[in-house]
Amino acid sequence: MIFNVLPKDEHEEGSIAPLIFGFFVILMSATFVVSDFSALYIARRDLIADTEAALYRAAEELDEATYYRTVGPRKEVPIDCLRAEIRFRNEIPRSTIIRDFRCDGRQIAARVAESRELPFQLKIFAITDFTNEIQAAVISQYDRSN
Repeated sequence: MIFNVLPKDEHEEGSIAPLIFGFFVILMSATFVVSDFSALYIARRDLIADTEAALYRAAEELDEATYYRTVGPRKEVPIDCLRAEIRFRNEIPRSTIIRDFRCDGRQIAARVAESRELPFQLKIFAITDFTNEIQAAVISQYDRSN
């Protein structure tokens, strides 16, 4: 058996600690970024669900005068826009900012926004919070074929 022993070079001495520390920093940074994007996605999904639920409840406000005055087959149920807006504002969470609310008697649309803080804030880059803004709409209609 032949062993080839190379002479030790003076420049090969060192510590592996800086390399491990560098990989640790990269791993933790990736974890923070993924956590922040997850928080953003979940907050957006919650905002969409809350807005749609509030719009569906607001669409239940029937404009009775128009509904009973109309004769013949109809596919849309008339909405009382004033009562629908009041109900929408009562149903939407308090932390949500209503940027726009539109109602034309058959369709309700809203644009809302909500700001939240990031779980892992990057104060060095002045990134501490985010704002989700969405737009949603519902139409009040029914099918009389059944």
